[in-house]
Amino acid sequence: MTPRLTEISVSDFRSIKGEISIPLDAPIVLVHGPNGAGKTSLMSALELALTGEVGALRRTDPDIHQHLTHRAASSAHVKLSAEGLPTPSASFEIVAGIIRGEPLLPPALRQFYTERCYLSQLTLSRLLEIYQSPTSRDQRDTPLTRFVKDLLGLDQLEALIDGLHDAGHKRRLFRLAPDLERAEQVAANLAGEESQSAADASTDAARRKELQAKFAELSADLGFSPSQADEDVEKALRNRLEEETLTQLTSRRRELLSLTEGWEALPQGADGDARERIEAAEAQSAAELETFEEGPGRALSQVAAGLRSLFPDLPDPAQVDPQEAWQTALDRTERELSRCETALALGQRTGKKLATTDQNIRQLQVRIQTLDAQIKEFPGDASSFGQALAGILPHVHGPDCPVCGRDYSEVSHEPLTARVTAEISRLVADAERLTSFVQERNEASGALAAAERNRSTQAGQALAQPVQTQLQQRAATLREAQLELQRLEKEANRGGALRRRRAKAAAAAARLRLRDTRMSEIRAALAGLAEELRQPAPTDAETTPDALARMLAFVDKEYEAAELRAAHRRDALTVYLELRALEESDRKRSTAAEHRSAKATSIKEALRQAGQIKKAAWAISRAAKQSRSSIVGRVFNKQLNTIWRDLFVRLAPSEPFIPAFTLPQDDKAPVEVTLETVHREGGRYGRPGAMLSAGNLNTAALTLFTALHLAVRPKLPWLLLDDPVQTMDELHIAQFAALLRTLAKSEGRQVILTVHERPLFEYLALELSPAFPGDKLITIELARSPKGETRYTPVVLSYEPDKLVA
Repeated sequence: MTPRLTEISVSDFRSIKGEISIPLDAPIVLVHGPNGAGKTSLMSALELALTGEVGALRRTDPDIHQHLTHRAASSAHVKLSAEGLPTPSASFEIVAGIIRGEPLLPPALRQFYTERCYLSQLTLSRLLEIYQSPTSRDQRDTPLTRFVKDLLGLDQLEALIDGLHDAGHKRRLFRLAPDLERAEQVAANLAGEESQSAADASTDAARRKELQAKFAELSADLGFSPSQADEDVEKALRNRLEEETLTQLTSRRRELLSLTEGWEALPQGADGDARERIEAAEAQSAAELETFEEGPGRALSQVAAGLRSLFPDLPDPAQVDPQEAWQTALDRTERELSRCETALALGQRTGKKLATTDQNIRQLQVRIQTLDAQIKEFPGDASSFGQALAGILPHVHGPDCPVCGRDYSEVSHEPLTARVTAEISRLVADAERLTSFVQERNEASGALAAAERNRSTQAGQALAQPVQTQLQQRAATLREAQLELQRLEKEANRGGALRRRRAKAAAAAARLRLRDTRMSEIRAALAGLAEELRQPAPTDAETTPDALARMLAFVDKEYEAAELRAAHRRDALTVYLELRALEESDRKRSTAAEHRSAKATSIKEALRQAGQIKKAAWAISRAAKQSRSSIVGRVFNKQLNTIWRDLFVRLAPSEPFIPAFTLPQDDKAPVEVTLETVHREGGRYGRPGAMLSAGNLNTAALTLFTALHLAVRPKLPWLLLDDPVQTMDELHIAQFAALLRTLAKSEGRQVILTVHERPLFEYLALELSPAFPGDKLITIELARSPKGETRYTPVVLSYEPDKLVA
């Protein structure tokens, strides 16, 4: 069944306000309306319902989806019905720039509709430019080129040529088949490895010969045969006897050096007279020190013992230098005595201040009591009463009291006015004295508070009587000790000198005894080492330094011999292990050569087969290019240019330049379609944009669109043209009407056409009216109401026989 559009409903879409429902079930649908009435909006709604996009508008504004809803509405709706398609209807909703819905056409037909069925008003003037503009980075990939390839059936042939293009060049072939490049690289690497393996084998052989000679020499030095089994040889070479011997010799040498240093560090020896003098000096100094300690030393110790209750850590003169002990005791006694006397003096001064403060406090307390008694004698309201009488005085005019009305002359001959004035004076004087007493009492109270604060501070600084007594007793003890220590000053100095002389004499005697002991120990240790080293022991005739030098020389000689043998053993082991490694390397090299040979044979066979495949691919590529050249030359002249020429000449019979497709000149180059013009009398000229007038350029674009639509099998038999006759004159319009009639009634196309001018609409409605039974024409008039709502008037015209002619 041939696909046919039947009806579209549009609500608040772009310039369409309100809801309209347009019937489309006719071979030709003619839509008319003034500018802004909604013709282009209706065509865009059809494009949206069929493809899910408004591509014609998106070319001018990428954000057009934000403006598809009428400005007075919050959402827009589009619904389209059709026949002969898998899906009978499609519905779309646009809210806040978001389009929701599934298009009526499947993905395979949407591009065909956009490029072959719908020619928008915006696209017509730029159609030739759009058709020749690249759609990708490939400058030859234009909509016109894609259409021609589709028409000629060259997609598979082009794909074959493109797919085999890399087979024509080794570097391109390597990009297509990286394994082939890797195979050639592996083959080259195998050859290089073979050459390197031979060179390594030669080098290893020379090295093996050199190592075998060296190993034989080292084996002779070590005293074992190299012909033994490998396990025995390696075990013998790894024996660490020399290392143990070297460790022992190092230890003995260290001991000998330690004994030598100890001998050299001994003090110088003394002859018999010197030894006697040292011993006599030690005995004499000891006797003198003992005499001192029994006399003055005992007195000094007693003084120190008496002070130890005050100073527990005081040193004992019998145990340390008497002079230092005496100085320490005197210094600490004088410091402590000074502290006690200072504390006592401060306590006395504070006591005197405290007594003065107490006397001052008692005087202030008595003064406050006296002032309190005087203040009580005054009435508390004297001042207020005086002010009240002063307020009444102006009202006293005679002997009558203004308060009680009594005649004051009955009581006294003194005038009432004088009496009141005298009483006011007395009350004012009493009030002033009371104020003076109160102020004086406040001052005395402040002074008493300050004195009490001072007393509190002074009481905290004063010494309590027990403390003061204790300090006085401590000071007395310290004065006695100070006097005793001052008396013993000369004796303490003499005791210090005696103790120092005794220490010096004892040290000299101790050094002599220590030297004798150390000499005996060194001789004994040297005899033990001689026994361990199996050397003669030192005799009485041999001095200790000579015996030490003899033993050190023997150890050094033995150490050098052991070290040389150990070095030979290490060198022999290194040579032996390197020989073993060379043998292992020979085995691995032999195994690798076998694997390498097998792998090289396999790769050579694979490269041979790849070469054959490459030759076959290149032959197929040449044949495909020849076939493409033949098809292009045949179809360009007999089909494409013929259809376009017939349509253009039909609409513009007076134009001398006729647009045409350019025939590719290079058989091997990819198909790239461009446009040119051909003169009616012959000759090829520039592109249509340079040779045609503006009106004929639109005619060329319209006929090119129609030719491309007619040149292929009609996947969709629809033509939607948005006001394509704006720049046509009457002759062009008449020819265009005939072309539309042919397309609709002979070619089976469903045509939807919008026009702007009213006379043109009426003319086309007449020219395209039904001409045979079953034929039909639908006219739609769009307009706006006074409130801006879209109005539409559909008229369905069917075939009616001409009764006049009948």
